[in-house]
Amino acid sequence: MPYGPSVPHMFIVVFLIMLPIYLKTKDPVLAWQSGLVWCLVIGVIVLLGAFVGPTVRKYTPRAAMLGTLAGISIAFISMRPAFLGWEDPWLFMLSLTIVLVSWMAGIRLPFGLPGGLAAVVLGTVLAWLAKLVHVDELMQPVEVVSALGQFGLRLPYPSSDFVKALHDIGPLLVTAVPLGIYNFTEGMNNVESAAAAGDDYSLRQILLADGTGAIVGAVLGSPFPPAVYIGHPGWKPALRLSRWGWPSSALPGSSITAWHCSAVVLCSPG
Repeated sequence: MPYGPSVPHMFIVVFLIMLPIYLKTKDPVLAWQSGLVWCLVIGVIVLLGAFVGPTVRKYTPRAAMLGTLAGISIAFISMRPAFLGWEDPWLFMLSLTIVLVSWMAGIRLPFGLPGGLAAVVLGTVLAWLAKLVHVDELMQPVEVVSALGQFGLRLPYPSSDFVKALHDIGPLLVTAVPLGIYNFTEGMNNVESAAAAGDDYSLRQILLADGTGAIVGAVLGSPFPPAVYIGHPGWKPALRLSRWGWPSSALPGSSITAWHCSAVVLCSPG
């Protein structure tokens, strides 16, 4: 199943955990260590969920689980980018048109290019061209060069840095516990979504891998817990029908492994 760093959790740990601690203590290392503890707690909760998840799933109606996924998808995945797109509506509409033609109308693009990839590439090229002819100031070359200057391969190593923030774990639990439960239930709902599409996965194996990924990531220095991604029924046909399916799945997987240092969940339907 698709799996990787959770974007909502990324914003939460940065702005609700690490930033307040940094503003209070002026110690960036302590803020980072607190983020590691937060991620570790979420991983432990997801691991515990692996043992109660199958029972909870058994007595929860499918409509309730899939309805939750639909609400999350509309509110967080669709609506926010749609609103932000109107900051540059001409560029937004051109990219959106490609996505609608490819995904909604089912029209195959030249060379079998995935609609999402084509939309991103076209949008990026047009944004830079608009900058060159002084039509739009969306792209900032100086900032891009500065960001590329930070690019590099920096291999992680196991550390016990999170232990130094355990003494003040109480405030972290206020958000870590509910979001850990959310991670557990989202994983359960995604497994049910895959089952509705005809793919039966072991919920316990999925949650064990998910929780282990968060714990391993925390030990290796990442405060960003992973999650099983929404949209398995859509990912599968998109990758199967495109000749770009293998690189489309391999590149994000390798990036996740290198950045978060946790293996991509590759459980086979059983």
